[in-house]
Amino acid sequence: MSLTPSHVDNLVRWAPDQVAGAYESHFIKVNLVAERVAFWWKFTVLQPIGAAARFEVWAIAFDLADPSRTCAAKQAFGAEAATIDRDVLRCRYGANLLEHGASSGSLDSPRGPITWDLRWSPPVEGLRHFPSEVMYRASIPKTKLNSPTVDGRFDGTVSVGGLSYTLHQTPGMQGHNWGTKHADAWVWVHANVLHGGGAGAWFEAVSSRVKLGPFTTPQLTIVALNDGADDPLLINGPVAMARAESHMDGLRWRFRSGDGSRSVEGVFHAPAERFVGVDYHDPDGTVTHCLNSKIADGELRVLHRDRGIWRLRRTLEATASAALEIGTKGDPMGVRLHLT
Repeated sequence: MSLTPSHVDNLVRWAPDQVAGAYESHFIKVNLVAERVAFWWKFTVLQPIGAAARFEVWAIAFDLADPSRTCAAKQAFGAEAATIDRDVLRCRYGANLLEHGASSGSLDSPRGPITWDLRWSPPVEGLRHFPSEVMYRASIPKTKLNSPTVDGRFDGTVSVGGLSYTLHQTPGMQGHNWGTKHADAWVWVHANVLHGGGAGAWFEAVSSRVKLGPFTTPQLTIVALNDGADDPLLINGPVAMARAESHMDGLRWRFRSGDGSRSVEGVFHAPAERFVGVDYHDPDGTVTHCLNSKIADGELRVLHRDRGIWRLRRTLEATASAALEIGTKGDPMGVRLHLT
């Protein structure tokens, strides 16, 4: 069977014989803007060094109208309850299923069961963040990532504690990451409900510091933008990654990055009550707090160089619909840790 490039990007990389330890996650984000809710799911395998792998399914329901209704759930499974196919994406952990273009399952949360049955049509090609295929095969960087569906439309149903939602061409995305260790600190942003852009506008960025032996790199930033008007922009060259501006101020991230005659700058932020804190465990036992919001605000300014002067081309805005994830080993900045 011939697979599309996006399906190949989604294939499971983890193998049971990875004695040095590994982790791998496939995740889904959808935003029901009119209902003022968003959902996030994660299918993950964690292979601790010298221990048996465990297979986990996570879910978070974000409620903008009433943050007290925001809830999170996680369930772990042993190898006997986990089935992973190698030639296609198909992971079944207990009764929870993830495929290339579909997912279903149910988890218990403090608000009652979170159940879902989702379908979407992945594109032929997704977003590959790294500039070289070698970086996906080499031991460095220790975290690999791509977005097989960077801008999708989802159909199906979600229920949280008996309250049901219907998805019909609902904007969302599906991503994939894997490796041997999370970055020391990172920011990941995604938005595909963008006012001011053309049809199909989306934005994704990741900014992190990477540990190389005893040294830690400066902040490295990859930016990808389709504003629905000009050609898509992917700024991921080594020099551009290092030269990009990237600043964290509490739960607010500001950046600027450019390549040739075009650049993009912006800010993404949310108050603490729009985040859910979860702990990510590395194979070596290290723990990183991931401050996770799928209802963040953001603004993007697209600039073009005209006769040596940068001029504003357009402004795009995300209102309570952007993903903003902050990885930190330090202060969770007032964000409650729901899952540890």
